[in-house]
Amino acid sequence: MIQQLCCGRQNYDISPFGSTEEIFCKKIIFSPQWMQFAKNVHLAYCEIAANASKSDKIKALNDFNIDETSKQSSISNALHIKYKLFTVGGLTYEKGLYSILPKKELQTLFSDPIVIARLASLEHERWIAYMYANGWLSVTPEEVFQYYDEQRSHKHSICKLHPCLIPYDKLDNLSKIMNTKYGIDSPKKYDFKKSDRDIVIKIPDIISDSWSVEDLSLLKEAMKINISEPS
Repeated sequence: MIQQLCCGRQNYDISPFGSTEEIFCKKIIFSPQWMQFAKNVHLAYCEIAANASKSDKIKALNDFNIDETSKQSSISNALHIKYKLFTVGGLTYEKGLYSILPKKELQTLFSDPIVIARLASLEHERWIAYMYANGWLSVTPEEVFQYYDEQRSHKHSICKLHPCLIPYDKLDNLSKIMNTKYGIDSPKKYDFKKSDRDIVIKIPDIISDSWSVEDLSLLKEAMKINISEPS
């Protein structure tokens, strides 16, 4: 395939280098490290505890495999983790080598409110870029009110509309507006900064594979095991 792309009639300007057997092996293509991070990001978003049962983790990873939108969003988040680490000194690069702080030191670093706020804002900027790149549009609270009763949600997934596509420092005001309008009927109080904060706090667990995704071979099992809902 690579030879066809590079030497065929149509020139794609692709120049492979290194050992194609190593670069295009099954392990690299289907289970790169960032995909492991992405699975952990998904479990963190689903609020699955690291010590949760194996069946709960498998059920969540089933959703990861089925819902392409959630999968791609988790991958995007995983790919951005190294930049967050660089920003706060959790990852350094010297003489051609990357060095990451031990997990305990990272947990201390990521418990600092200033660090959390800084990285939560950065995460929100990343999320906005990802959403715009995938065709989502920002809407005002007044526009949300027009579809909220039908969707029962602040976002409109079919039309790709989301009110949180605004600067991070404006999310508190949006939360206040939504709580004032729907706080009584909503099952939970709106806090649009929460997801950004929560995922940042869990970065040490995500990169250390606290959910043991690879050790349990959960992705492989999730594709084979059908877990029935409790009666």
